[in-house]
Amino acid sequence: MIKTTILTVCLMLVSLQSVWSDEGGQVVVSIAPIHSLVKEVMGESGDPVLLLSGYSSPHSFQLKPSQLRKMQSAQIIFYVSRGFETFLNRSFNSLSPDVIKFGLMSRSSVNVLPYRKGGVWENEEEHGHHHEQSDAHAEHIFEDDPHIWLDPDNAIIMVRQISLELGNVFPKNQSVYRENAQLLIDRITAMDQNNAKKLIEVADIPFVVFHDSYQYFEKHYGLSSVGSLLLEPNSSPSIARLREIRAKIRDTNAKCIFREPQFDDKLIRTASEGTNIRSGLLDPLGSGLVQGAGLYIKMMENLTDQMINCLK
Repeated sequence: MIKTTILTVCLMLVSLQSVWSDEGGQVVVSIAPIHSLVKEVMGESGDPVLLLSGYSSPHSFQLKPSQLRKMQSAQIIFYVSRGFETFLNRSFNSLSPDVIKFGLMSRSSVNVLPYRKGGVWENEEEHGHHHEQSDAHAEHIFEDDPHIWLDPDNAIIMVRQISLELGNVFPKNQSVYRENAQLLIDRITAMDQNNAKKLIEVADIPFVVFHDSYQYFEKHYGLSSVGSLLLEPNSSPSIARLREIRAKIRDTNAKCIFREPQFDDKLIRTASEGTNIRSGLLDPLGSGLVQGAGLYIKMMENLTDQMINCLK
């Protein structure tokens, strides 16, 4: 009887292990905000691998051999787009065709905005559009703004898509993913409503950003960005661009110019010369936060608070 009981317990543990297996090593994610969403959907079933951590920039990041090995043994890789995480392109070519490469910008029905033209702009409405093709190579690498996660509505769409895709790869945990996804969506919705209330008081105050990566956040909350120093963070602004930005700061009486922790603030100081504009810090990747569950919501709350602190 005792032997039978022990055997039954062992079989139950094996069964549980098959459900709560270490799926983390089989799931790889490119950047911290998306990794946070994936981790919350997975819950206790595993710890997904994050490729780009700390203050690294996706625009200049290079994969380590150990990270490439993790990608080769993965079952699914979540990323934004080949035009954004360019460090993935070469490695993707070396992966087994069995590895699912899931580009959220092209394979989920998120709202995608085109990049704004030029370094200064009016606060006009630009309508987004939806990508519904499944071929990652068909993504508009240069036309579209990849910072899709900064719109909470997009985050909710991505959470649902992540849950579905993980359920396809690990069908035993489909119900767990569905439950976790709904809990996360509820938390994102509450965070979004709170942020919207807080940002109302600064919605009409003009500001300038380091590079054009915040329009999803700006448009979602109705904020008044008037320009960026750079369109792409690896480029350098011309003297004409700096003059144009300074003129825009004066003409609009912009209150704040926001830098990012991944980049040197020398350009911000240069652009601010001769103006009374304040300097603030925005971090669209959650670089200084604890990785994993909770990072996405904390990052969005921080963006809101940092905006308000500088603009007021």
